[in-house]
Amino acid sequence: MQKNSNIKLTLCGLLIALLTSSIYTHNMPEFLYKVISQEAFFQSLHKKELLLSSFDKHFIHFATQEQLPKIIQKFFPNQTAHILKIKVSSLPGKLVLEKNPGGETQYYHLYNGSIPKESILQEVLLEEIKI
Repeated sequence: MQKNSNIKLTLCGLLIALLTSSIYTHNMPEFLYKVISQEAFFQSLHKKELLLSSFDKHFIHFATQEQLPKIIQKFFPNQTAHILKIKVSSLPGKLVLEKNPGGETQYYHLYNGSIPKESILQEVLLEEIKI
C-alpha cells in the first residue's frame, strides 16, 4: 500500500506543478511579437522560416505588445527594423514565460523551435528612430 501512496503523491505534485507553472499553455497569449533587423527580414523573404540572429541562438526571444517600446529602444536604436505579429499556436517548440537572469520582467522564450512564415500574421516596418 505504501508504494501506491507514493505514486499518488508524486502524480499530485506533478499536476500541481503543471497547473502553477509559467509554461502551462492555458495562460499563453494568442499573439506575440518579434522584432527583427531589416537585413534578417530580407534574408528570410524566400525561406519557409525566419532567419534569426545569433541573439536567438539558445532560444527565440518574443515580446508582448506592452514590451515592444522597451525592446525597440534597447536593441534597435537608430535602426530600421520589422515588427512581426506572431500567432502563438502556430509556433513549433516549447514556449516558456520566464525572467531574464538578474531581472524581474518576464519574457516569452521559444526553445527548440522556429518561426514558420505562416505564423506571421502582420508585419510593420519600423523606420529608423533616433533615440
